[in-house]
Amino acid sequence: MVWVVLVVVVLLGAVSYAFRPELAGSPAMWLGIGGPYLLLTGLALQRLARAQRLRPLLGFRAGDASLGILLGIGLLTAAWLFAQQWLEPGSSQRAWLFSVFLLAGDPEWTPGAIALLLVVVCEELVWRGWVQLELREALGARRGWICCALLYALVHVPTLFSLSDPDAGKNPLLLLAALGGGLCWSFLAERTGRLLPSLFSHAVFSYFASQSLRLLV
Repeated sequence: MVWVVLVVVVLLGAVSYAFRPELAGSPAMWLGIGGPYLLLTGLALQRLARAQRLRPLLGFRAGDASLGILLGIGLLTAAWLFAQQWLEPGSSQRAWLFSVFLLAGDPEWTPGAIALLLVVVCEELVWRGWVQLELREALGARRGWICCALLYALVHVPTLFSLSDPDAGKNPLLLLAALGGGLCWSFLAERTGRLLPSLFSHAVFSYFASQSLRLLV
């Protein structure tokens, strides 16, 4: 559990630093979040290999891509419906969406898209691979994946404040997305015993959400 605490503390600091409006979409933002994730991914690979879990987690079966892509599309649809219902044009809460859009940066900037997908890969290895395994061994399978999803959401709590708006107040969008996505991806990893389905889903959701946010602003 010491490793889990380390991951949470490091990523709380990384999110607090990187996800600020003044760094939105900049190389400094991607380095601020990507650097810690790369270091933690190195530790995750080492720990998973030592536990002889790396090869099973990275295994591939027919249908992994289809399952992940379908879930990613489902999450995108849920996000779109949420935005249509609760973030109506002209409402003060629409500013939350604008803040997230700015954070994603220019959707046509290729290095940004590559950095986003790299962070997604690191997140899956760190959270659904390493952290979920540690929690599974300490708490059991059911509590483990749920706790992993909750901790994944927890590290996004700083965005409540860093992406807040004077009129709309604290911005819950990234926190809610992390909670909803984290529950789906952790459950998928637990059920399949592999990371590729959740990785495909996470990549589809994150990439196309960042590309399509401008349609909602």
